[in-house]
Amino acid sequence: MMIGSGSGSEKIMHLIKPNTIGAEIGVWKGKTSIEFLKKGLKKLYLIDPYAVDNYEYLGEEYMNNFYAKYSKITGEFSKAGFMRFYDNLYEHVYGMVKGFEEAEMCRMTSDDWFDSYKAALSNGLHEHLDWIYIDGDHSYEATTKDLNNSLDVVRSGGVIIGDDYNASKKGTTEAVNKFIKDNDLNVFTYGTQFQINL
Repeated sequence: MMIGSGSGSEKIMHLIKPNTIGAEIGVWKGKTSIEFLKKGLKKLYLIDPYAVDNYEYLGEEYMNNFYAKYSKITGEFSKAGFMRFYDNLYEHVYGMVKGFEEAEMCRMTSDDWFDSYKAALSNGLHEHLDWIYIDGDHSYEATTKDLNNSLDVVRSGGVIIGDDYNASKKGTTEAVNKFIKDNDLNVFTYGTQFQINL
């Protein structure tokens, strides 16, 4: 079931309440991160590998197309060039958020972050999240994993939010649709943004 209209992450900011614990998968330039942090959060985990290694399993042809497509942004065409760009971008975002003591940069894949967070939860070292924002790898497989892993770290009554639903990212849309069907949940939409209440 789909409900809503609008576009852009500003459309979901009303879902982010003060003194909550959240996570953002896919930070990129940190614009949305700063808007989250302005809400007066208890904790925000910013998860992004800032790397290309996690795409290499898709094969050489995919990577060549990836480098060609994003070289317009990075100004580079090689893996080493992209890593220089990502290292600089990570340092830039780190500089933007370091003044917020509630911000924790996690330069890793979402798979690795979920594994570590679930382990910490089982040992009583962390609290369950109030919300998570998914805007990372937009493939069907990766989005499906992020959604399913979110069930283990977001509290009952919490919310899964994300981007690129009903947009050009077909993988995200298909993954969300299967996830809500499999778990008997509803999706609310705000343009390309989505909200799933747990």
